[in-house]
Amino acid sequence: MITQTELDLTYFAEQLRFLRRFFQLTQQDVALATGLTTRTIEKLESGRSAPAEQTLRSLCRGLRIERSYFIKPTPEQAQRQREATLKALRTTAVVRTTVLRDARGLMSALEGFHAWNIDLDAVGDDALEVATTFAQNLRDWGEIWDEIGLPERLDACRGLAEACAELAELGYLVHMGRYRALKRFSEGPPLQFRIGLFSIRPAADSEHQEVAMVQLEDGWQLPAEDVPKFDL
Repeated sequence: MITQTELDLTYFAEQLRFLRRFFQLTQQDVALATGLTTRTIEKLESGRSAPAEQTLRSLCRGLRIERSYFIKPTPEQAQRQREATLKALRTTAVVRTTVLRDARGLMSALEGFHAWNIDLDAVGDDALEVATTFAQNLRDWGEIWDEIGLPERLDACRGLAEACAELAELGYLVHMGRYRALKRFSEGPPLQFRIGLFSIRPAADSEHQEVAMVQLEDGWQLPAEDVPKFDL
C-alpha cells in the first residue's frame, strides 16, 4: 500500500496527466474507465488533493497500472520506467465499450470479428457459473456465426441476452467493445485480427464505465496506426 510519506502529490499529478495524454484520453475518459467522477480526476491532476485508498484502487484497476507507477523513481528506475512505457504504447488497447442488455445489441455486437477476448476477472463466486456459461456459449456461437442463418443468430442472441439479464440480477453488467491487434504466427508479416471484447464487471463499479484498458500479451500488439503518438 502507498503511504502518504511515499506519495509525492506533485509527481502523482504529473504521472496521472502523463498517462492520460499518453493514451490520448480526456479527463472524462479517465473517469469513465475508473468509475470516478471527472471532478475527482481534475482535483487529482491539480496536485492539491491526495487520493483516498479506494480512489487509488479504482485508478489502478481501471487504467491497468501498478501502484508503483505513482511513486517517484530514482534516475535508474526512471529509465526502466521509460522503457516499460514504450512497451505499453504498443501493447495496451484503449477500448470504448457499451453495456449489452438485449438481443438487438448482441446481434450487432457479434458481427465482424475474428476472435473474442472474454474478461471474467472481476466476477465473484456468486456469478461465476452463469458468467462461465455465457462465455462458453459466446465462443461456441462465434465459431459458427458465419455459417448460420438469421433465425439461428436471433435465437442465439436471445439466449445470450437472457444470460445478460441473469447476470444483471446478480449485480453484474456485460460490457462490449472492439479493437484490432497483430500477431506473428510463423514466417512472414504479422496477421491483423478484429477482436471483440466482452468484459463482465460488477454493476456498482462499472455502470458508467465506457472505456476499458486491455493489456495485450503473448506476442500480441497494436497495429502501428493504432499506437498513440506521444513524444517521450
